[in-house]
Amino acid sequence: MTIRSLKKEQSMTMLLLSLLLLLGGCKSTTSSGDAFVGVDFINRTGMVLRDVKLAVIEDMAHVSCTHIDSSGQCGTGFPAHSYNAEQLRLSYYQGKDFKSHVFNIKVPEEGAQLYRVQIRVTATTPDVSVIKQ
Repeated sequence: MTIRSLKKEQSMTMLLLSLLLLLGGCKSTTSSGDAFVGVDFINRTGMVLRDVKLAVIEDMAHVSCTHIDSSGQCGTGFPAHSYNAEQLRLSYYQGKDFKSHVFNIKVPEEGAQLYRVQIRVTATTPDVSVIKQ
């Protein structure tokens, strides 16, 4: 087993554990509002990212990835979780530097939909988009 495959296996193990913790804190919803069913972190910094986490500031529910290679990505899905314009915090380590960004997600006004969030982490600010499922 190479060091790279070992790191990937450790990252997947941590992702699975984080997902299980998240699922314990998420509640499925059958409401008529917008809901998210997954998050993709896409690294566009040119550097390795560590401990990437997206958290709802109000209740600290979160999803995370432990390691994303430069030009790599990490994603996860989860049961539908309603979103009501709560503030979110994206945090990560880029080299030795800790980065943190607070933002809201603008959901298209199409009526009740399920969405997957894509967050492109760049050298300056995250570029966030939603994709209809």
